[in-house]
Amino acid sequence: MESIILVKKSPENELTSRISKEIELPEVVINLLINRGYKSKKEIVTFLRPDFKNLFDPFLMHDMEKAADRVLSAIAEKEKITLYGDYDVDGVSGVSLLYRILNRLGGDASFYIPHRIEEGYGLSKKGVRYAHEIGTNLLITIDCGITDFEEIELANSLGMDVVVVDHHETTETLPHSFATLNPKKNIDAYPFKELSGVGVAFKLAQALCEKKGLSKDVLEEHLDLVALGTMADVVPLVSENRIFAKLGMERIEQSRKQGIISLLEVAGLKGKRLNTYDVTYGLAPRLNAKGRMSHAKPSVEILITEDKDKAQKLAESLNAENKERQEIEKKTLEDAISVIKKEIDLNKEKVIVLAQEDWHEGVIGICASKIVEKYYRPAMLIALKGEIGKGSARSIPPLHLYNALKKCGEYLVSFGGHAQAAGLNVNRNKIEEFRAAMNETVENLLNEDDLKPKVVADCHIDFEAIDEKLVEILKYFAPYGPSNPTPLFLTEGVDAVGSPSIVGNGHLKIKLRQKGKIMSCIGFGLGDFLSKIEIATPNLKILFTIDKDEFMGKKKITLKIREIRLLGASGFEPPTSPTPKERANLAAPRPE
Repeated sequence: MESIILVKKSPENELTSRISKEIELPEVVINLLINRGYKSKKEIVTFLRPDFKNLFDPFLMHDMEKAADRVLSAIAEKEKITLYGDYDVDGVSGVSLLYRILNRLGGDASFYIPHRIEEGYGLSKKGVRYAHEIGTNLLITIDCGITDFEEIELANSLGMDVVVVDHHETTETLPHSFATLNPKKNIDAYPFKELSGVGVAFKLAQALCEKKGLSKDVLEEHLDLVALGTMADVVPLVSENRIFAKLGMERIEQSRKQGIISLLEVAGLKGKRLNTYDVTYGLAPRLNAKGRMSHAKPSVEILITEDKDKAQKLAESLNAENKERQEIEKKTLEDAISVIKKEIDLNKEKVIVLAQEDWHEGVIGICASKIVEKYYRPAMLIALKGEIGKGSARSIPPLHLYNALKKCGEYLVSFGGHAQAAGLNVNRNKIEEFRAAMNETVENLLNEDDLKPKVVADCHIDFEAIDEKLVEILKYFAPYGPSNPTPLFLTEGVDAVGSPSIVGNGHLKIKLRQKGKIMSCIGFGLGDFLSKIEIATPNLKILFTIDKDEFMGKKKITLKIREIRLLGASGFEPPTSPTPKERANLAAPRPE
């Protein structure tokens, strides 16, 4: 499916000129930063150099004072604290973070992770009863709890106080917990709403450390855990999330945690300078594997252990489980695509809703993401077992998935999630009604243009502006992710020189020239375009990122072509200002 290319408007000359006088940066970089919303020297410096000191005061979050005092009281009174976390990377990293911090403060903390198949997402009654049986006085939910009304009432009735630490969308009514930490609450004035679950857990840890007078070094030591959950959960990498990701990734590279060291080894990443891809495709899938296939308890154990041998064995086990997950995922995806080709009329249905008996619910979320990539429309895969089907849903930027599900809530047993990802439970005999209702809902929310993938070019650039200095400055934009994609540039009037060729699995290797300057380029998956190229004819326009490749000890600037078209071809639209929805998630890696 050919993308529509949107090009951001050039900023006003007056604004560019003013910032140029304040900061010595190339004009193309200033334009790029302005287009991303950074319009003052302070904002630009804060973006380019993320700093721990720029984190917000944790006590700006509603209920934080109350939550922190209750936790410190539990520690002082030697009460039993149970950390109840979700089974994905966000949940297990949040549990591991608070486990380490609470034990550092002298608390009696243990943890509980629900079994995906047996208990499902969220706070379970089985988990609540287990916490009661082991003498828990304070139950802290992490990356879940905001919609678990009955389970929290059960905990209250059993004499436990509950502190909810969550980041998912809330309903108008909140559960009757002792305290609820969630920046998305309507009554919460916290300045940044897009924290991950581990991000909210970090804010609680930050509050606890401040109240106890501990130095920020205690918190900075665990930014590796915060980066893992933040990047794996694909939240916008701006504001506090950018600080967590940037500083946390540096911590991962030099982590002293035996579990992270072992994970880096089995993923082939030890000693490497890490990027977003390494975390989301290298580390996160291995930590997620147990939670998807069996039980995520080992994923917490590896992040809290100080035993080198235990960490190594756990890492090898997680690695093996991940390989099994990949095989099951491959089969499930093939089945889903086969059903779509045979049974789904994509001209009539804007939402793909599939249900099948033998699907493993641990992989359907990943498969839903890949179906969204392939067909560019919301996808929901439901694993059937017994009377209740468990589903995972993924969306495209123009559709707020959670809000769409709310409109179809009468057909569901339960649901929860975000704008772009959600989970749901549905009665087997309601699936067809739900499918029809979702398609009717989305029909009213999306138009045909919304179902065409859009890529946003940051700005126009000529080859003459691409040099070593620019490449070095662009490094400061990393780490990349939602709301902070890899900078994409557009240029035109270029011609091919030499002998373009196809390398690897259909990749286009080509040298392009513009006004006498020649650049080495690679277009992954663009080999089919080779037949359209005429040597020494300046009739090409390209959308690309700028990188520096190293081969045989030599480094050279390489353009990585995202799109290549003939001048006059459709797909490159006039300059426009993309909506926040269009900007979000573009060019971000998809986690597994």
